[in-house]
Amino acid sequence: MTYYRIRKTFFLIIFPLVFLFSCTHHIQVIPEVTQDLTSDEIYTFSDNAPIFKLLENESHFVIINGRGTISKVDISNGELKFIFQLKFAIHPDIYSQGDMLVLRDRPGKNLVAFNIKEMVVVRSLEYSDPGTCIGVNQNCIVWRADNKVIVHPLSPDKTNIEIDAGKTSVFACRMAGDTIYLPTTDTLYIIDSTKWEYTKKNFPIPCNSGILLDNRFVYYGTKNRSIVKFEPGKNKVQWKFPLTKNLSEAPIKISNHIVCTPEDQNIFFISPSGTLDWWQKLGSTRLLPPIAMKNDVAIFLFPNESPQVKYFNIKDRQTYSYKLKYLIHGAPVYFGRDLFILKGIKEGKQKKVTGITKIGNRYEVDIKTDPKRLLSTGKSIKFILKPVNLIEPVFDVNILNSKKENIFNKKIIDAEKAQFNWIPEREGQYELTVDTKGESGKEIKSTQTFSVLDIDNMLLDYYLQLQQDCDADIFELKKKGNHAKNH
Repeated sequence: MTYYRIRKTFFLIIFPLVFLFSCTHHIQVIPEVTQDLTSDEIYTFSDNAPIFKLLENESHFVIINGRGTISKVDISNGELKFIFQLKFAIHPDIYSQGDMLVLRDRPGKNLVAFNIKEMVVVRSLEYSDPGTCIGVNQNCIVWRADNKVIVHPLSPDKTNIEIDAGKTSVFACRMAGDTIYLPTTDTLYIIDSTKWEYTKKNFPIPCNSGILLDNRFVYYGTKNRSIVKFEPGKNKVQWKFPLTKNLSEAPIKISNHIVCTPEDQNIFFISPSGTLDWWQKLGSTRLLPPIAMKNDVAIFLFPNESPQVKYFNIKDRQTYSYKLKYLIHGAPVYFGRDLFILKGIKEGKQKKVTGITKIGNRYEVDIKTDPKRLLSTGKSIKFILKPVNLIEPVFDVNILNSKKENIFNKKIIDAEKAQFNWIPEREGQYELTVDTKGESGKEIKSTQTFSVLDIDNMLLDYYLQLQQDCDADIFELKKKGNHAKNH
């Protein structure tokens, strides 16, 4: 079981308050990710329609399939809450940002802006021009087509804004309220989607990646193998940190650190002042962009058929790995303390999504018995309970017989001494159940079945049969050797 203690500076302040409410002399916290990880399928798709995307919105999964069905599922219980049906089948290229989705039909003649919070179509456009959505908010859709960027208003009262990007690369937009930041290789376009106007700032160093917005600063990768902190308001580079390879993926932020994964299979944690705090090797090629969690950065690594997810904890500088045994589809969703992904299988050359899987800490009670194997009537059995990733758990222990009758009950409040003895009177099948509630509010139930034999009676029957077979009154086993002697 892996725990860490709160930092000493906070400990000295909080300790007097804790002492009033707890008999323990320190606070123990479960890290977001530990060595004890598990993967559980929490939702199974019964429909054969292809599943294209998984999102999270206000404690609900939003699931979009190829038939144009948009479903909301309660994360806590898997209950289907709401379904919206579009009038056409949709293309798998779906763009999402905040509460907004941009979808298009299979022939490419219709473009739909959809609000997943309110589950309504905001606007439907007849639009057949080829291109890709690179941004959306409540006011507009940002569409890239060749060397042009077209800002489509969601209000029919406004006309399109067209930006000629020339021969430069155009990257995905970032939103700050009603303001849209559109990066190209040379220029940062700042679009006010309420005033319906834009300004532009020239990048002092050419851009080579998507951008990270952090208050008034913009972070991005450059073409000369570095990451830059840029302040558009002052048109000033605050710092530039050199990298060994180009950064093509947008940086992310976690715990006041800027995290980037350049093309050299490394991960870098850079402080706000531009100094390197920590770096680690990924050990394989990155399969998806890094995912910022509360205390960790999760990265999925090749191969695609059975990828590895690697966690990097910035506080403890610990690294944990977990190997998956299935395909993953699309970008994982971080919610609560876990990662949720669309789990898939391969059928010939095709990939099929079968369900939603959760990857996170294993919350359980491991049950061990002493003796490990033969459990006999009339002899004491020791049960040892080991909580896994549970904070100060309280155990409610029950033993049920084959008729599901409760024949033993015990409550244990000290997890450090979570063990007890029980002497069975009769042989048979039994079930041990441990209902556990921890300080974190997590409630789990662990069960283990075991068999009890009347070994003394079995041995008497065995010796009797042996004597009859040997036609003798006394049967003696030699202490050394593997044969018997008749007298």
